Amino acid sequence: MQQSARTSLIVVLLSLLVGCSSAGTPAKVTTPTGVFATGSDAAIVGSLNRPAPKALAQLSLNAPVTVLSDIYGKDYWACRVRTQESRVGWVLCTSLNYERRSDT
Repeated sequence: MQQSARTSLIVVLLSLLVGCSSAGTPAKVTTPTGVFATGSDAAIVGSLNRPAPKALAQLSLNAPVTVLSDIYGKDYWACRVRTQESRVGWVLCTSLNYERRSDT
């Protein structure tokens, strides 16, 4: 492999690693909620016409979490979070004191 190709490959791999950072945005729970396997599962909690999804964990008021990412779906905004117990799942962002940063 030529030196320039090797350097380019290293730059690409480092860029991918930076994008996979485990860092996130600290937040606290403002409404007790469950942590769910998917963002859409988090969105249908309390829905009248759908069976309730099973929660992976329960979060109490003021529980600290780390927001890893967030998505917008039809009529909902879900955050992928990591709990203090290192459980990763989805909650509605409106259940947190989280504000989306403008650079994300």
